[in-house]
Amino acid sequence: MSSVQSKNNVNGKTIKNQQAEDVQVDIIIRNQEIETTQSFTYLGSLISNDHKADKEIKTRITKATTAFNSLRQLVWYKKRISILAKLRILRACVLPVLIYASEGWCLTKVQEDKISVFYMKCIRTILGLNLGDHVSNSAILNLSGQPSVENIMRRNRLRWFGHVNRMEKEIGKPSLTKKSYVFLSLGPSTTEA
Repeated sequence: MSSVQSKNNVNGKTIKNQQAEDVQVDIIIRNQEIETTQSFTYLGSLISNDHKADKEIKTRITKATTAFNSLRQLVWYKKRISILAKLRILRACVLPVLIYASEGWCLTKVQEDKISVFYMKCIRTILGLNLGDHVSNSAILNLSGQPSVENIMRRNRLRWFGHVNRMEKEIGKPSLTKKSYVFLSLGPSTTEA
């Protein structure tokens, strides 16, 4: 972790900036030191000390690839299973693995694109299309009747926000306002709602 420390004079002007890199904090509970790690898995989600979602996204795509490939011979390549049924299986078995805990992710465009590329590759496989067919992603989504993975994640974030917003204050409701959440979920390029 890194943090920036500043010293201010009486007038409030910054005198000196100092960068503190890799601040090591020793945590001791009941006279026993707790091990510090760069990342760990909690409830199936990868938590890292740099607060970035890159490692989590890579893990999610790897797990979703495993789930998708395990159904390749059983479902995706079977001609007697309808495309509609295959898409339902994708939404039930692979998509939840891919976007598990995505309600809390703060993604960049590059990270969103990585998730979208995997999702579109799955739909292309189900429809029997490949990149050489030169069919756009929007045409594939229209053909399959599926929403984009970005819309699915946005809907999930809004559903989660609704649950948090309806919580009683005594339960330990996170300090998150509608205004700040809408701004975060839509990205900084849009105006506040």
